[in-house]
Amino acid sequence: MELRELRIVHVNDVASVGANLVSGLCDIGVNAKLYRLLNYKNEKFPKILQYVISTILRVIEIFRFKQYIKNEKINLIHIHYGTHAYLPLFFGFPFFLHIHGTDVRIHIHWPILGKIIRSGIEKAESVFYTTPDLKPLVEKIRPDAIFFPNPIDTEQFIPRTDFEFQDTPVLFNINKIDRFKGIGEVLKSIELVWNEYPKIKVKMFNYGNAMEEVKEFLNKYEGDSRLVLLSRTPHKKMISTIQDSTFILGQIGTGILTVSELEGMACGKPVICNFKYANMYLEFPPVLIANTPEEARDQMLFLLNNPVEGQKIGEKARKWIMEYFDTRIVAKKLLDVYSRHLMQKT
Repeated sequence: MELRELRIVHVNDVASVGANLVSGLCDIGVNAKLYRLLNYKNEKFPKILQYVISTILRVIEIFRFKQYIKNEKINLIHIHYGTHAYLPLFFGFPFFLHIHGTDVRIHIHWPILGKIIRSGIEKAESVFYTTPDLKPLVEKIRPDAIFFPNPIDTEQFIPRTDFEFQDTPVLFNINKIDRFKGIGEVLKSIELVWNEYPKIKVKMFNYGNAMEEVKEFLNKYEGDSRLVLLSRTPHKKMISTIQDSTFILGQIGTGILTVSELEGMACGKPVICNFKYANMYLEFPPVLIANTPEEARDQMLFLLNNPVEGQKIGEKARKWIMEYFDTRIVAKKLLDVYSRHLMQKT
């Protein structure tokens, strides 16, 4: 099959990875579309009712998906998130599978979802994983799995040209409140920097799967004007939220660069985070390393006291993202994988 004959669908959108890959593929002249799954979530409903609704939607999705593949004459399927591998598996369609994290950290240990994920990893044409920490989890099932960094829309996530160091600096704790991201260490580092630099404002999300771990912190600082809590934010609004911040505090748990840290770097912001996987990248990322709350505090104080240096680090970060993570660059790498696969089939 010629590349010009490809009709690609990316199923599901996790952290905008699917959308960005589709955008990048289209930009380089490939026919690609994003298929969004049916979704209905109301956390006010009892969990059993949420489960029933979700199950019904997944069943409906099977027939909806088959019709979509037929109508759009799709000949290459790329699934995002291991649990959704059931769609091509149900019909025996060949597919590529993108692993995103929680699918192999948590859901793979669940009885039914685990079987779907393992079967998907085993039977996919190629398997991609988004962050280096997933390597041992995926490769024990699929040794030929490919580390594939997340694409970043560098035309949307851009530096703010009129940004100046504020009298009241703003720290953006950019990750939602999730397990594995060292939220306890992050909160401790915030308190430590407040002890040294009391007027800094802190923005952080007020949702995630580890809210129990932040209750004490939120109760302690309830009503404190320095703490700004953010609800679920549309992806496009994240741009201005990052741009209006002085610097970014990422995860201090997994040692990886998530989409959040990468988008912060794309906006030219200095990013403080834990980083352990230099061997997985062609060039060491221009981030400020923090393995402990104390190190994170020290890095924050450095940026607060050296705004010019912070700006230089942000500029280097933007350049690094442009070179390795721009959607078109990553899309070309993905197309190379597709091409090799097609050549092997002929």
